[in-house]
Amino acid sequence: MNIFIWANGRTGSNNNLIVDTLVSEHNKKGDRIFTLNAESASFDEASIKNYQDELKKADFVYFTYPVHWGSYPNMFKKTVDSILMYGYAYEYTAEGIPVALLTGKKAKIITTAGHPNEYYVEQLKAIHYLAEKTILGFTGIESIGAINFGGRTRDKVEGFPVEELVSFINK
Repeated sequence: MNIFIWANGRTGSNNNLIVDTLVSEHNKKGDRIFTLNAESASFDEASIKNYQDELKKADFVYFTYPVHWGSYPNMFKKTVDSILMYGYAYEYTAEGIPVALLTGKKAKIITTAGHPNEYYVEQLKAIHYLAEKTILGFTGIESIGAINFGGRTRDKVEGFPVEELVSFINK
């Protein structure tokens, strides 16, 4: 299986731990993995084309990012805007109806946040809905699950519930 991990995380962060766990779990299965870290992405034409080619090959996509002010971090959003362009990820019919061009792929969303999950229950639904419907769904990628790991400050990786993450990955 071809796996595309679309991440946003700095070295030593919870999201880096998530990416490492994703890679480890999919390596055990012999999957082919491509990882795009929005923090270190290049935005020249050749790099964007490479990201698009890798995403096109993917059977499964992971979005993993920290929640910043109720949304994705700006660099994650920049990669979304740069890669999922008109003519590649979607197009319109003559009548103006959108047509998704990345069908046949499945995805899961994994977010982290500094606040506890209980504090932000309704907002997390909206945050995940935003990624599930306005990005993945619009482009034809089917979201099959979302999870948030709350109470996680950027550098607090000790005590991260890796077993819960592994269970989410493998279900």
